[in-house]
Amino acid sequence: MRETRSGYTTATPSGAVDLGEAALRVRGVRKRFGGAEALRGVDVTVRPAECHGLVGANGAGKSTLGKILAGVLRPDAGSLEFLGHEVTIPSPSAAERLGIGLVPQEPMVAANLTVAENLALGREVTTPWGTLRRREEDARAREVLAQVGLGHISPSTLVERLNVADRQLIEVARALGTDVRLLILDEPTSSITAGEAENLFALMRSLRERGVTLIYVSHRLEEVFRLCNTITVLRDGEVAGVFKASSSTAAMLIEAMAGAAGTEAIAAEAAQERAQAPEGPAILEVRNLSSPPAFADISFSVRAGEILGLAGLVGAGRSEIVRAIAGIDRPASGEVLIDGKPAHFVTAAQAIGEGIVLLPEDRQVQGLIPQLSVGANVSLSVLDRLVSAFGLLSLSRERSLGDEYVGRFRIHCAGLDQPVSELSGGNQQKVMVARTLAPHPRVLLLDEPTRGVDVAAKADIHRWIRDFAKGSFANPSGMAVILISSELHEVAALSHRVLVLRDGRLVAEVPGEGSTEKSLLALAAGQPAEA
Repeated sequence: MRETRSGYTTATPSGAVDLGEAALRVRGVRKRFGGAEALRGVDVTVRPAECHGLVGANGAGKSTLGKILAGVLRPDAGSLEFLGHEVTIPSPSAAERLGIGLVPQEPMVAANLTVAENLALGREVTTPWGTLRRREEDARAREVLAQVGLGHISPSTLVERLNVADRQLIEVARALGTDVRLLILDEPTSSITAGEAENLFALMRSLRERGVTLIYVSHRLEEVFRLCNTITVLRDGEVAGVFKASSSTAAMLIEAMAGAAGTEAIAAEAAQERAQAPEGPAILEVRNLSSPPAFADISFSVRAGEILGLAGLVGAGRSEIVRAIAGIDRPASGEVLIDGKPAHFVTAAQAIGEGIVLLPEDRQVQGLIPQLSVGANVSLSVLDRLVSAFGLLSLSRERSLGDEYVGRFRIHCAGLDQPVSELSGGNQQKVMVARTLAPHPRVLLLDEPTRGVDVAAKADIHRWIRDFAKGSFANPSGMAVILISSELHEVAALSHRVLVLRDGRLVAEVPGEGSTEKSLLALAAGQPAEA
């Protein structure tokens, strides 16, 4: 047991594995972004052909370490030893030559290229005349697509036509397109279905049998315990503990990764009871909304103070419905009503003016502007309210708004001027929540609000969702909330009612209280609901 620079204790439990033999050794690695130190002398040892879990709260340094190993970032100090040799990894291509692959948390695919072109990007097969060998690239693409359960997708499909889940699996397929010896998977199941996750887990087992070493980064502790032999916990850029999965518990990991504040937030959420469903007239009504083939004949209503869950498998039409309500996509037919009156808008800005705001599914593509600062991203949805008497943006008003929301949502950043791209995934998500709440909406559409966040941040977001519905600073009279989540237990736990969708149609409405992940999944799959 040792005391780290921040005062935390790093403990190796009695059941910890012997880390003598190593495929990878990370020694004293440090990385700073401006005034924030993301890694503070991290030591990690990974044995050959094991699956090594890497967990920690948002901002703990997990993704930063993965990017250093994959050559995306350069460490400020420390050393790396891979397969018995000290190495420097100045670029992703250098990592690939060493046999190190990364599946990033956010898909980094080129949307305007085909699937085959994405898989071959940077490693194109050419003829002696310099032209591409398209047939060879397509054949290789079909092979790796089948490995990740995407055999039904044509290599010639443009990536922009794929959903977030399929783009995530394209990243996995790309990593498998090299002679990979170490594969780092950063939140690979955050956007995929349970069935797709099972295919991925089977592939991981196959890779280990072939001698590939895996580093698995995830907030889903049940997956970490299922897949991993050894688990390293990071907290505030330092190693907070190394655990043997077979002799450890989730409570032990949470205590190490979350600290006192995090465990208190989790306990507070567990003790919180579901509020009674509100009475009164509907704020939002949707009548016969259709946009074939995505969805058809969708009708429902939501009251102030009510959380309405939308459940369904990927492709059921959930995201497409809320995008139509939010003015991002135009439906083919049907109408949206606010307070019983038809709402006429054709843009997201007009929908915001009507009090309807969407937190989108993909924060990188549909939400944040990574090169802008934290403060600028928070204020994007309310710039019209921050204009001075001379028609210019008031920087003092923008900074005041940013300070309020950074504090209110506990966004960990070096300051309002820090580029949002430098934040952890969970803190980026909190920036998205802040920007969504800034217009003080009456109708709040939440599409995967807890994707890629740690257990403590998830507890915070769950509490915020309940508060938004009941009444909060953003709207004291309460909001009508529509919640989409691939984690069906989350939908069941938070919602007053759940609408179940299958193939773009509404197939069931069930009370949130008493519903379970199992019963919702059965309905979504077309099976009789079971408790």
